[in-house]
Amino acid sequence: MAQLCPEGSEGASYALFTTVANAAAMSSASISTMLLGIWDVSEEAFVSGDTKGMRNLTLLTSSIAMTGILFVGLLPRDKKDLEALKMGSFTMSKLGGGLF
Repeated sequence: MAQLCPEGSEGASYALFTTVANAAAMSSASISTMLLGIWDVSEEAFVSGDTKGMRNLTLLTSSIAMTGILFVGLLPRDKKDLEALKMGSFTMSKLGGGLF
């Protein structure tokens, strides 16, 4: 990540990365609470032996967590690809600067 940053703005890039990671962690707690209403995962269901809701919720959340694997192909394969990405047309994106 540090090699993609413009020289002198490594700290700002790290701060942005950390902020996004923290926001995702906070959002995931809210989203997981909302997902609890999809299937019955109450204590009463477990006492009665119905674990279908927990199984479905586990499968859903596990598959969501693994979606990051789909983006691995977008990563640069070697240093040459990394340099090409750094010199690409998106290095001076006004949209990226505006979002930051």
